Formats: sequence, C-alpha cells, structure tokens
Amino acid sequence: MTEVKKIKPAVPSVWRHPFATVRHEMSGLINRLGGGEWDEDWFLGGPLRASAPVVDIYDTDGGFEMKAELPGLGENDFDLTIKNGVLELSGEKRHEKTEDKEQDSHKYHVTERSFGSFRRSFRLPDGVQQDKINAVFENGVLTVTIPVSEDKKPKVHKVPVKKSA
Repeated sequence: MTEVKKIKPAVPSVWRHPFATVRHEMSGLINRLGGGEWDEDWFLGGPLRASAPVVDIYDTDGGFEMKAELPGLGENDFDLTIKNGVLELSGEKRHEKTEDKEQDSHKYHVTERSFGSFRRSFRLPDGVQQDKINAVFENGVLTVTIPVSEDKKPKVHKVPVKKSA
C-alpha cells in the first residue's frame, strides 16, 4: 500500500512575516514526526505577537476616562506614568504553555514561551489635573480617570435658532 503524505507548498516570496521560514520548517518537522499541523492563526496572531493594548478614551463631564484592555496581565505586569504632559502605558506580555503528549508509543513534552513588550503614549490636553489622575485595574481592564480643572473645561453656549419668516 502506498502512503500519501500531504505536502505544503513553499512559502511564497511575497510573505513578509519575519518568522515565515522558521514556521514553514517547523511545520514540516512536526508533520514528519506525526504531530499534526501547526496552528498558523496562533503563530501569526497569538502570544508571539506582542501588540499594543486596545484603548478607548471617553469625554466625560469631569474630564476624560481611558479604558485599556490588558487580558492575561496582572497589576505588576505594566506601568502607567506621566512625564512632560504625556501619559504612558507600558509593559510586557509573557506566555508559557507546557503540554505532555503520547502518540503512537512516543512521548512528547512541549514547552512554548513567548515574550513581548508594548508601549502606548497619550499627550494630555491643557487643564488636566495630573496630580488627581486615578487608575483602577480590575478583570483585565485598566480604567484611568483624568480630571480637567473647571476653568479649562470647554464652555457650552447654546445658540438660539429663530424660525424663518
């Protein structure tokens, strides 16, 4: 009986991911060992790619509120600083996964580790009371309250609209 093996095509030269060749070679090695396919989505978008956290900024009655999503991080994994009117959120994401497998009387011990740092900077507008900025971290979400002094808040003036004749 003839064994049929799935052969992956070579990585196209237009592929610009820095680890494309390594991923292609590792995928081939794992396939030859009978370990199945590498999950390409995990490799390209997962923990190896340290991306900046998603941040939403809201205009509130008292100033601004910033919410940053920091899933999987603890309060000691990031820093929030202010310097020269710039609020900076920085930190490091770490991921480690260990798995023991047994397949076809072969035992495998797989450990995957990845690290990556991130940094987001926000220029604070005039009138921000920097000494009263407050931050709360809960359930992977950092909420930063940024108060603005009363005299620096934009004044709202209602313009009367007249009915045309």
